[in-house]
Amino acid sequence: YLAVVHGIPTKSEDILKHNLIKDTQKNIVYPVDNQLVNSKRAELHYKVLENKDNLTLLEINLQTGRFHQIRVQFSLIGNPLFGDSKYGKVIPRKTDSRVFSEIALWCTEITFFHPILKEMIHFNNYPLNKYPWNIFNFLKTN
Repeated sequence: YLAVVHGIPTKSEDILKHNLIKDTQKNIVYPVDNQLVNSKRAELHYKVLENKDNLTLLEINLQTGRFHQIRVQFSLIGNPLFGDSKYGKVIPRKTDSRVFSEIALWCTEITFFHPILKEMIHFNNYPLNKYPWNIFNFLKTN
């Protein structure tokens, strides 16, 4: 995954580990201090790719795939995803005449076994050339 977060994480690369519990009534995930019944371990590795205008472009590799995991884990370390009003900051839809109304989280690769062709299929995809993605040089060269 690629993500754009507010601020600059304290570490340029890290593994985030939390125990999370989902409130299905409110459709939100909460961190818990210890392994409560029904909580699930969430783990991911991130690497800072670039910083600009107090925003950071990250590469994220999930070790687990929990509900809202990326969104809640980055909010917990003080770097909520750009555009995420549920776990992060409420930002205006229009900023410096740039419009953005989505969470800045992008799945860049997917690989799966094709049941008919009997082979692994791999797809790559990168964010569109729109704000906030288009402020980062990393994406312009890839």
